[in-house]
Amino acid sequence: MADIGCNLRAREVRAFKDKWPCHGLDAVNTAWFGFWRGGDLAHIKLYNAKGRELSSTKYDGPALTALCAVAWDKVRPTPANALAAGAVRLQ
Repeated sequence: MADIGCNLRAREVRAFKDKWPCHGLDAVNTAWFGFWRGGDLAHIKLYNAKGRELSSTKYDGPALTALCAVAWDKVRPTPANALAAGAVRLQ
């Protein structure tokens, strides 16, 4: 099991697709990425609009790598992310 998980909702995946015109991720509606603490990718789960899991190997390529980077930026350990998660409190 991964140390850190990030779920990208449909609106986040759509926003990514709008910025990456030749993404090749047409059937992908939502995505879940699991990371080890150091940022290494542990798991990928992709889902279509009906909630069915898709094979990540079918979509492997630069667009999926970039989407993974979006997920990592959302959850990577930073002071701002820790503050947003409530792990750090300002005094």
